Amino acid sequence: MQFADFFSDEQIIRHLCKLRIKRATTHSVQQDIARFLGNPLDEPERKFINTLLPPRRTLAAFRPFNRGRIADVNLASLCEATMVLRQSQPDLPWAVNLSRFIEGIRHRVFSDRAFTFHAPRINWVQKEGHKYRALCIFPREDNIINSLLARYLRDFCDPAFDRSSYAFRGPGEKGRTPTHHHAFDEIYRLKSAQPKRDL
Repeated sequence: MQFADFFSDEQIIRHLCKLRIKRATTHSVQQDIARFLGNPLDEPERKFINTLLPPRRTLAAFRPFNRGRIADVNLASLCEATMVLRQSQPDLPWAVNLSRFIEGIRHRVFSDRAFTFHAPRINWVQKEGHKYRALCIFPREDNIINSLLARYLRDFCDPAFDRSSYAFRGPGEKGRTPTHHHAFDEIYRLKSAQPKRDL
């Protein structure tokens, strides 16, 4: 894939779908906690993403029949519904919003002007005692551009990595991305292969 391919309609939509599913996964837990504490749950980011994607009631028609062969059925259904409904009903409010958002992303990335990220908002998260960790929060557009750019760099550099390198790798031949578990397994295998020494 070329650089521009990482900022296609399909790739941006797929990223938005992943964000929506991630937000939905944590929403129910956060909602229960907020209800228990008597505090209203304000989720502007989740609400915004929902204005760019089709409503949940439309997704049932796009769920694949053979779900066992698909790694993430919810993601596949949402991506398929978004692509198909946007094409067939482009005047729906969410479809109009989505098209404008995608064009805004691409305009920033491919404009003749030099690209710059906006300054992040810094939040301080308390760890333990009097220790804090700085948490950088970027605007939503910057987060999406950063994520898609990181995917491009990962895929571009991946062939040059050594086989024993496990960080920042792309999916392998079996479609699985290496994790720290793979690194641990390799270390354990090498250690087990060494002859035992008497102390």
